[in-house]
Amino acid sequence: MDCKKIFVGGPFNGTEEEKKIRTEKIAVYCVKLFNEGNSPISGLLMGLTFAQYGNLPTDTNTWIKFCENMLKGCDELHILKLEGWDKSSGVKMELEEARKLGIVIKFIEEF
Repeated sequence: MDCKKIFVGGPFNGTEEEKKIRTEKIAVYCVKLFNEGNSPISGLLMGLTFAQYGNLPTDTNTWIKFCENMLKGCDELHILKLEGWDKSSGVKMELEEARKLGIVIKFIEEF
């Protein structure tokens, strides 16, 4: 089995409880991919860590270039269809960038 570099996206913004649940689901999905022998990448998980230790904002505009650069070189983009995914500006940007780069896009409903 080939090791794929997979960017994992999903919605983040919302209430504090929604953010917590969404972050946990993205982390659990990344672990699943890792356990399958892949290299998952999450702009959200990395960005939140940087924001925590660097007192940085967590809004989409702050992280657009960061996520665009992380998408480069990925084999696939997996979008978790968590509630609000279709309204997320971050997800929209990730989809647009993946399409520009010719990256395979998969929508994940259950895992």
